[in-house]
Amino acid sequence: MSEPSRPSEAPSTIKRKRRNKAAYKDESTKNRRQKRNNVQRYDAFTVKKATPFGGTEIARVDKQEGIHSQAWVNAIKPQPKSGFLCLPLELRNKIYIYALTDNATSPLLNPRKHGRFYRQTYPSINTEHFCSKLCYRALRPWEQFNEIAELPPDSVYHKSCQTIELYHILATLCSQTYLDVIGSGILYKISKFFFTSKYQLKNYVEFINPRFLPLLTHVCLTLPVHQKQISPFDKALFDALVKSLTLKKLEINIIVAWTLCIETFQQINKERIYRSAVRDEVLAKWASGRWEILADSGLQELIIRIRCPTKRVIRDKRSESFVADVRKRIGCGGEDDGPGKLEVYTGNLRFIEKRMIDEDFISLFGY
Repeated sequence: MSEPSRPSEAPSTIKRKRRNKAAYKDESTKNRRQKRNNVQRYDAFTVKKATPFGGTEIARVDKQEGIHSQAWVNAIKPQPKSGFLCLPLELRNKIYIYALTDNATSPLLNPRKHGRFYRQTYPSINTEHFCSKLCYRALRPWEQFNEIAELPPDSVYHKSCQTIELYHILATLCSQTYLDVIGSGILYKISKFFFTSKYQLKNYVEFINPRFLPLLTHVCLTLPVHQKQISPFDKALFDALVKSLTLKKLEINIIVAWTLCIETFQQINKERIYRSAVRDEVLAKWASGRWEILADSGLQELIIRIRCPTKRVIRDKRSESFVADVRKRIGCGGEDDGPGKLEVYTGNLRFIEKRMIDEDFISLFGY
């Protein structure tokens, strides 16, 4: 037996229900908005008071009664003077620098842009000293260094993060130490800045406070070189290095694509020792850069490292003469790249063993 059909409602009833539903919705929205506005927020001129039933209420007070009043200031007990803060600013700065560089290691910083602002980030665990693909992990000052704690205490990155953590502690200790540490730009003086491109360097020096630019003295720049951009040493790079900065030490890591290299090998018994060299036309374009601009910039030390994408050292007589010629044109010194690793392949077509040996070991036998 079929159920009887429900009688249709009158149009006036339908309109009344719709009005009630809309009114209930508006009332709910109003209540939610009022509850959101009543959330307890910090206000310099409010005081929390306990209610008889165990709750709390926020009462507004005038400026004459709160923490900004003169009576509040008079009620503060006199604090003993700090012997450290009584020292001259020059001595305090020396103490700050000594405390931050006690481990004799400069912090490694890679400024990364987050929105409109730059953030000083800390190096992650799997980061090599001259790797072209620097992987950095952004940490806020109040975050813990859980992954860094797993590293050995003598690790470069462990010491670097300890220095930066101490820097944040000093900056938040009190208003005077904040002015000393932040205002003097100590972190710029003692840090080694990594940049993964010349445009990142250019944008960073245009963004930060101009009064801190003379404090940047040590920059490490990674420049990828490939078929579309054979010579990265153009006007944009030299303008960023000269017009804004007064560097004392500059490190340039050149990562050369395989298409711009020449592969050679030497047969010693059953082993093949592979070497890599940059093509002559590529070195000629590098040498044609405006290196003379850096002559009067005050640069004291220039280090140029040439690597393959696998970070194999490219070091031959032609590349060494290129580096020596650049230093001569600038009028500065610098450390040599040092002996690198060479790839050695042993075996036949079925089984090939790959290992790395020191370049000095081969040179002892006259190869």
